[in-house]
Amino acid sequence: MNNIVPVDFGSILRVSAELVASSYQRLPLNYFEGKNAGTYLFNNITRLIETFPPSPASDPAAVREVISRQVLSHEMASLYLGVPWCEQICSFCNFAYSTSKSDEERKAYLDLILAELMLLNQCGLANRPINSVYFGGGTPTVLSDELFDYYLASVLSAVNLMPGASITCEATVSTLTRQKLDLMRRNGITRLSMGIQSLDDNVREQAKLLCSGAEVVEVVGMAREYFDMFNVDLIYGYPYQSHESWFDTVMRVAELNLPSITIYRLEVKERTTNLKLFRQESAAFMDELTARQQYFIARLVFTSWGYVEQPLGWWVRSDRHEGSHTWKQHMAGWARAIPYFGLGQGAFSFCAGAYWENHKVQRLWQDNVARSAFPVASLHTLDSRVPLLNRIIRILRTAQGIDLSAVESELAVFKLYEPFAELLDRHADWGLLERNGPEYTLNDAGRSLIHWMLDEIVRLPMGCVV
Repeated sequence: MNNIVPVDFGSILRVSAELVASSYQRLPLNYFEGKNAGTYLFNNITRLIETFPPSPASDPAAVREVISRQVLSHEMASLYLGVPWCEQICSFCNFAYSTSKSDEERKAYLDLILAELMLLNQCGLANRPINSVYFGGGTPTVLSDELFDYYLASVLSAVNLMPGASITCEATVSTLTRQKLDLMRRNGITRLSMGIQSLDDNVREQAKLLCSGAEVVEVVGMAREYFDMFNVDLIYGYPYQSHESWFDTVMRVAELNLPSITIYRLEVKERTTNLKLFRQESAAFMDELTARQQYFIARLVFTSWGYVEQPLGWWVRSDRHEGSHTWKQHMAGWARAIPYFGLGQGAFSFCAGAYWENHKVQRLWQDNVARSAFPVASLHTLDSRVPLLNRIIRILRTAQGIDLSAVESELAVFKLYEPFAELLDRHADWGLLERNGPEYTLNDAGRSLIHWMLDEIVRLPMGCVV
């Protein structure tokens, strides 16, 4: 895709259709069977985690021992902290759990998430450099100015931040104000992330997104004044979403000249209103081949505006990040898949040797933290296949290719070398990878289908254990 086409809908629609036809002509006829919004999963690694049966998490001392061992076995870490509130719960989201507006309830929750952080610090996290902190949710900016300031300041003063640490805060259009932006800057937030999803008012209504597309553009314009590192999320594949609607959204967002844009294919998740609709009317949701054309539409538009897809799914203006130590450190941490500790209701943690999830029921999460116990609902003990495959996934998404000889010895330990080599060769035969000796490079077709390829990689361990 080296030739830039005119950025008008007719041209983009024609070229994207041609790309779909030419990119997938070597795929098996049944390749897209069973691939849809209900089976698509962005975080592929969770499919691998599920192959390890959870251990009982009812013994607080045993859970604490596992977490302490994971903290102490890594040189650095990343943190995620989630609050459970939104003004309105979107149709596709299962992260928010409450629309409560009680400041008293919110203050009590924030005190408990700080108490959970203290539990981690007691296990050794206080002495570990923190590469990145992510304030997510829910929506952190739904908090009052006073509570928002208290939350950011309390957390960031309690951790050992590395120089140049990336500190991200999520925000929504309906809750972001200049006061909130000032508080972020004052407390050391280095990066803003906003899930704007779509600028089409009809799509926004179906997705239960507050504010109009025009209001979104206005708020994003305001936020640009405050942050050099600023990302927005877009989602394609909504029910009844047309190619023209998606083109209009990506064009208007590209015109904002933002530093980075991430695009996601819609997932139909548990505990969402979209799941109810999918079960009743699955035909309303975009089939996978149509969704791939929307990927190519975005690719054509963003490329014409000077964006580069690096890593896959993440469109970056390199001229906006050159010379930024914080950005380079942020991406280096992501590429290396350093351990990730999640705090708050329903949060998950992922380390080399273990994966655990907090209670999704707020009362259970609160009760455990209140008695100084980690609020873990399920705990998976992992072997070293998991960090190996996770690292391979990150290599494919960042380097957009892999040198098989560089990982041969590690794969051979688990009898995974031959299955992995066969998988790469098969995808090369299907026209998704370019093969040059032991080196395999993703082409446009492979980049567009990377998550389905990764799905096959995480399934390799089944039956391949030494």
